[in-house]
Amino acid sequence: MLFRSDELKAYLDQFPTGLFAAVARARLKALESTQVATISPAPSISPQAPSVSTVSAETAFKQGEEAAKRGDYVEAVRLYRLAANQGNPAAQYNLGVMYENGRGGLAKDDAEAVRLYRLAANQGNPTAQASLGFMYAQGRGGLQKDLSEAKRWYQLAARQNFQPAQEAVRRLNETW
Repeated sequence: MLFRSDELKAYLDQFPTGLFAAVARARLKALESTQVATISPAPSISPQAPSVSTVSAETAFKQGEEAAKRGDYVEAVRLYRLAANQGNPAAQYNLGVMYENGRGGLAKDDAEAVRLYRLAANQGNPTAQASLGFMYAQGRGGLQKDLSEAKRWYQLAARQNFQPAQEAVRRLNETW
């Protein structure tokens, strides 16, 4: 099951200090500020569009961020994919968010979001680590619900001072 911003707001209204409230707030903030999505097949690239050989992963990522801020999510997805394919963890995470939420012309796909989150999380991206923890906690994207594994990913992000993950770990510790 995917969560839209209205669903996250409703959850936070009902559980403002609940176990996953901090993560839900972080995900809502990411949704509302950048409207990021997840990976899907790349749309055809125009002749003027930069290619992998001419654009670095960092440049493609930054251009993707700019496209997302303008509301051009199709272009953001294209650029995030370009950067993600070059191993940029922030682009992998953002592309995962796009898939999770079905933005930028992508179909909603939690399994692809999990795959991308894992790629970014394994490179130390704390937001991706927390998102992967959230997916384990919810049993989404083909993952079995596993609070131990969720806590492990939250702890990795928390060690990097990612506040929503620190809050999630604290909440998990209170309930166990």
